[in-house]
Amino acid sequence: MKLTKKPPVIYTQEAFCYGSRPSRGLEIKKNRSRLIRLETSSTFMRTLLISISFLLTAWGAMGQSMATELEKKAKVLSILRNDVLISDENKARIEANEEFILILEGIIADPGSFDLGFDSIQKMGVVSSPDGLLRIITWNLPLDEGTHNYHCYIQTRDRKQQNYKWHKLTDKSKSPVRRDERKTYSAENWYGALYYEIIPFRRGRKDSYTLLGWDGNNVLSTKKVIDVINLRKNKPPTFGAPIFKFGSNNTKRVVFEHSAEVTMSLHFDARKNQIVFNKLEPTRPELKGQYSFYYPSSTFQALELSKGKWVHIGEVDFRGGDNRIFNPPPGLQN
Repeated sequence: MKLTKKPPVIYTQEAFCYGSRPSRGLEIKKNRSRLIRLETSSTFMRTLLISISFLLTAWGAMGQSMATELEKKAKVLSILRNDVLISDENKARIEANEEFILILEGIIADPGSFDLGFDSIQKMGVVSSPDGLLRIITWNLPLDEGTHNYHCYIQTRDRKQQNYKWHKLTDKSKSPVRRDERKTYSAENWYGALYYEIIPFRRGRKDSYTLLGWDGNNVLSTKKVIDVINLRKNKPPTFGAPIFKFGSNNTKRVVFEHSAEVTMSLHFDARKNQIVFNKLEPTRPELKGQYSFYYPSSTFQALELSKGKWVHIGEVDFRGGDNRIFNPPPGLQN
């Protein structure tokens, strides 16, 4: 068999361009370099992901630790509140209550406290608005003479659950003029009450909240109140607005006072958009104006929400309605 020689391969200048046979060694080196870079990049990404995972775990643990710390403080509150309720002397009750306030303020200074439950604390009212933007914490300090000192803290946040704020209300209920229906009250000059229901509504272009509250007042009479809280940007809240309409008269709040021996129904009927309450009457005509002798009748009246105002509509048929009675609000009064 005759072997034929293959002609020699002649490389031209163009043959040394990228991808040609003579550049194969260079290409291998480049590919190796690329693989090294890819491996380095992959290692870096793994390290980064592990670091992020570690940080998230640490932050989660920190968040859980903070929540646990708040829960521990809440248990201390429960013990102090119990001391207030079982103490026989004003001095002991007042001292325990002052410690209670210090710890509570330390708790609510933390934005995470907005969602903290206080279920273990006896006879302290915690109510939240349906939109989750407002929470009110109230409790009473019962005194020997049958009166009460009230404490209230307001917590607010915006719809993005940011801009958390809290405010303390100062009870001035012992002042000569008490619960004027035509007055606007400030956080520093609050009339004192236990709020048990928050009713959101629109007033113009603003979100507003109507409050239903209870006041043990004294051994002779009990009070109920319908009020409005005015939340203001970067300012403490105020109470009262001329949106309660009785005929041609407007008042800034509605106050009921009746005998301490009886109970009165005052609540919101969401189905009808009405605040429904018992009509109060004196036991005898000559006792008109002496509210310790006022008793709830079987007649119900209502305020109906209309264009941002609560309008008195007189008597309503309340048969089959939700006849809840708040006197005192569940678990609040001593």
